[in-house]
Amino acid sequence: MLLIASAACTSLTPSADCESSACPAGQTCDPQTRLCVLDLSPQITVIAPKPDAAVKDPALEVRGTVATWSDATLVGMSFQLVDAGSAGTVPVDGGLFSLTLPLPPLDGENVQLVLLARDSQSREGRVSVPLRVDDVAPHPRFAPGDGERGAAVQLTVDFGEAVSGTGAPALLVPGGATGAYDSARQRYVFSGLSHDTGYQVSVDAGVVLDAFGNPNQAGAARFWTAAHPAQSGTIGGLDSVVSFDAVSDEDGVVTLAVETVSKVVWGWFDPSSGAFVQLTLLDVAAPPLTALRTATAFQADGGAPLRVALVLQRDTTDRLDVRTGTGFSTPSGAYAVPTGPSCAEPTASLGSVGLVSAAGAYSRGPYSLSIGFLPDRLAIRSEQFWEVVATDGQHRLLRAWFRATCGAVPVQEIHVEPPVRTDLADDPRFSLALPRADRRLLVFDTRTGTRM
Repeated sequence: MLLIASAACTSLTPSADCESSACPAGQTCDPQTRLCVLDLSPQITVIAPKPDAAVKDPALEVRGTVATWSDATLVGMSFQLVDAGSAGTVPVDGGLFSLTLPLPPLDGENVQLVLLARDSQSREGRVSVPLRVDDVAPHPRFAPGDGERGAAVQLTVDFGEAVSGTGAPALLVPGGATGAYDSARQRYVFSGLSHDTGYQVSVDAGVVLDAFGNPNQAGAARFWTAAHPAQSGTIGGLDSVVSFDAVSDEDGVVTLAVETVSKVVWGWFDPSSGAFVQLTLLDVAAPPLTALRTATAFQADGGAPLRVALVLQRDTTDRLDVRTGTGFSTPSGAYAVPTGPSCAEPTASLGSVGLVSAAGAYSRGPYSLSIGFLPDRLAIRSEQFWEVVATDGQHRLLRAWFRATCGAVPVQEIHVEPPVRTDLADDPRFSLALPRADRRLLVFDTRTGTRM
């Protein structure tokens, strides 16, 4: 297709100043004179897509015509999808062009389709078509996410963009929580979830549409909410208190052992309500005790957590009591590690504990390692890593840590640190913290004061 023009038509009368305003159609701004002159570059007419079209298909149909003036021929034509990372040549046949452009996944993005034609006089014609592309179906994302534990008592279903639809888009089991959209109708929020509860949330496909009419994808997640924070207050009904020990598991559930003049009161702050609940009473053979120790952890294999706790009474005759779930037992060990089996203990059952003998031998089912001393304090990071400390008759600090390395061939080890310091108090008190990061906090008594 050719456009015929004489040389006398290369400028227009009257000339329009393009310094402050755009030139009319068919004209272009001369960069030297800043006057509108006849546009002799290839003329591109886009039939499809229309400007500001809403595109939701994964491919874009482009059709139109291109024409040159009589003094030139078309050399080539190309396209670029700005902000979409796509560019290439445009086939032209007799002044007509048609092609299908695959679109990358774009979620409500503004895109410019730029077409460029060059003629034999090195003149370029350019056309830009603005588009709004959304070829991605709304995908529900959940916070808390799938498999998350210790989550807040609120659930957010985020579709990533504004959606429309009637009713609640998600089903939460067990029920009881209330849900509503935010002001942008992008997120559906459930409030009022219960503490210490396992939930299953699901979104069926096609229950909502985005602004382009794309139906949503399906999604699901399973998560567990955190334990209720322990309530403050007074524990009544106790005899005179001699000592106590308290510890929290990874989920924040606090177990408390209180030594009175006649009994050890074993209780916890109920994970569903945060209220203190007495679990059982333990006899004290020869009060007062030499030491009272507690430890706790939760064990899980993808399901609801199984909470395990122990109370150790040290006296003329030591006594070890373990609570697994709701059941109590008195294993024969001198100490216990309440974590679940490590990845290197595959045949050990959920609910088992690692037992430590008076000589410091650790065992769980068929697996055994040597600690070398009887632990006084235990700190747990996970079933793959925990640490113990104690003191010996020479007033030295003893430390050992357990580590399981998971992989194709899991292995586990106990590393015993050389004894350090010789000035521990005759009856030292220890406090050991082991957070998720690779840092430890150890507080202990020496003859000259407390060390950290």
